[in-house]
Amino acid sequence: MKNKKVLALLTTFAVTALPVVTLLGTDVSADTTYDSNGLGATSDGTIVFEPNTTPVNPVNPDDDDPYVPEDGPVNPDDTNPLKIAYVSTLDFDTQAISSENKVYTANKVTLTNQLDSTTKEINPAVTIADGRGTGAGWNLQVKQNNAFTNTAGTDTLEGAELTLEKSSIYSNKSNASVAPIGEDSVDVNTSNANVLTAAEDSGQGVWQEEMVAKLAVAGNTAKEGTYSTTLTWTLTDTPS
Repeated sequence: MKNKKVLALLTTFAVTALPVVTLLGTDVSADTTYDSNGLGATSDGTIVFEPNTTPVNPVNPDDDDPYVPEDGPVNPDDTNPLKIAYVSTLDFDTQAISSENKVYTANKVTLTNQLDSTTKEINPAVTIADGRGTGAGWNLQVKQNNAFTNTAGTDTLEGAELTLEKSSIYSNKSNASVAPIGEDSVDVNTSNANVLTAAEDSGQGVWQEEMVAKLAVAGNTAKEGTYSTTLTWTLTDTPS
């Protein structure tokens, strides 16, 4: 049975997860044997891995440091090993009303390194954590719940089109898992669309996709004010 993790974000718009390890000492009575002449012995070593449910921060491909995004908290869930760890909000800034068709690009997001307080800018991103240790794969989809609507709820951006273009997919420096596959471009509408897919034995650990988010707005369709929409992201525990 598929388990779904869902995160919705308003669009006016990773501490590295390491396996939790338990070391078990050898049990002399059960695992250690001795030669009858007293000159030899054999002993066993055991290690147990369990699913990692630790909350995860956005990651950087150049190191294993934890990063904190400026635009909101990461997912605090500490019970599920497979989760949407972080999704950027999409901020298309303040624009002048135009009589021409326009395409606006969402602002970059600033991440702060928790160890040395340095900052870096990335495109809007989504971070997936798979600490199950099963290699079962997963699939991430997104849909737009409603049209961009003004604060008063009296007007929508008629015909506005939101697109997410793949920029890069990466993990932290130490992750040797096979990367998931991202769609080159996603037209976001009211139907679920694939964003990232991890086939069997891929996408393990923490993976992040940066996206160039573009909003196409037809000329003279906007009125003064703030318009927003909601995106729903859905993660399923098997590939599509």
